[in-house]
Amino acid sequence: MNYTLISVSELAKYLNVSIPFAYQVVKRTDFPSVKLGENRWLVIKEEVDNWLKAEAKKVKVLWEWLNRKDG
Repeated sequence: MNYTLISVSELAKYLNVSIPFAYQVVKRTDFPSVKLGENRWLVIKEEVDNWLKAEAKKVKVLWEWLNRKDG
């Protein structure tokens, strides 16, 4: 399987966020990234959308729980 690796600055553009925020994201243990050396991070582009979907689902479940009618 071939993967497309992108830099943090490319990730920032893809997500439409700042580069410092993109660095915060890639350092998450649940994010599909790889650290090379001391300062180089690469992101597996094909997995970014899967990660975003999973994060959105977590937010949706939490929102539904907070807005339930039984409490």
